[in-house]
Amino acid sequence: MAKLFRTLRTRPDLARNIITFDGSLYPAPYKAQYPSPFLVKHWCRKWSIKRQERKLSGMIVASVQHMVNVTSLTLHDFRWLGTPYQTRVRNAIYSSISLTTLAIQGRDFFQPGSHSDCDFQLCMILRHQPLLERLELRSGDWDPGQWILPTDIPHLTHLMARPEEAKYLVPGRPVASLALRKMLTLPGEDIWEALTASTSPIHTLKVDIFDLQVVLPFLHLLSVHLQDLQNLALDGASYESLPMLTQGFPSFCSLRTLHLTIWVRWGRKQNRAGAALNMDRRRDLVTRVQLECPQFQSFDYSHRGCGFLL
Repeated sequence: MAKLFRTLRTRPDLARNIITFDGSLYPAPYKAQYPSPFLVKHWCRKWSIKRQERKLSGMIVASVQHMVNVTSLTLHDFRWLGTPYQTRVRNAIYSSISLTTLAIQGRDFFQPGSHSDCDFQLCMILRHQPLLERLELRSGDWDPGQWILPTDIPHLTHLMARPEEAKYLVPGRPVASLALRKMLTLPGEDIWEALTASTSPIHTLKVDIFDLQVVLPFLHLLSVHLQDLQNLALDGASYESLPMLTQGFPSFCSLRTLHLTIWVRWGRKQNRAGAALNMDRRRDLVTRVQLECPQFQSFDYSHRGCGFLL
């Protein structure tokens, strides 16, 4: 990655042709050389890291200032932007890039600074991106509530976030597509009020299932609060859980499509009888959904390998 920034710094014509950036601001050897917070406590190593950060930030700033046509940005090491040495990088992102898509992942990389520093820096980036339409908080636990303003990201239409994050990012914005990750407990009334405060009806919803005892009450509340929902995707069901999902699936007046990501055990070989049973379980679920949802049109599913089943 450092080689890329060195090239872009000297070739602004190449930088101006970039419209999508998906990567890390850390050079890989740098992360491998200092993998542990314990090592940073040594003064010499800490001084070396600071010196390298200063040098690298200069290359990044020079590159970012030329990447004026980037509209989609995915950062894999956002916590680095929370360090004081990256003020110039943040300012370059603020002033040089106008984004329609921003994705954040890799929150848990060690860097000096508290989580609140990263929350603040994320909100500052959002404040300087008025054209942003798609925001994906793919990892980490963010708390934007203290700094996000009602006037920030006014054109947001797609959001991926935890329910606790969506509570601050949905209200007053035209969010029509929502992906809720890490839904560990049943959302409270404050979250439902926030989801219904979108200025555009939420038509598409994807939910990561961690507990089927939660998902059934969630679906019933969903059918009450988001009556315009047309497309629903559930990630985390197992074939063993489909009968329970079938028995408790509620009525949705506008639902048209349902997608299930079904978890299966790694290495499990399915015999003919098991395959037939699973087909029957899927068919029973589709029959139930067709009865409960008058607008229903299509069902789809995919498999994901895992070491355990819900």
